[in-house]
Amino acid sequence: MFAPILIASILAVATHADPQRSTETAACKSAQLSAWFERQRSLTDGDTNPFVQAKAPVECQSLQK
Repeated sequence: MFAPILIASILAVATHADPQRSTETAACKSAQLSAWFERQRSLTDGDTNPFVQAKAPVECQSLQK
């Protein structure tokens, strides 16, 4: 009887634990996709060394600390 209520409350807390964190990760994900797209354009143009890794976007650097 209490198991479904307990499971539902755990899932609700886990998904709504930190809305600020989810916004930061969404901004990071968007920045990563944009950086990947720009890198692919540069590689296609031929003016980028393909063996040098791109730097992490600024939006993601705060998450790595």
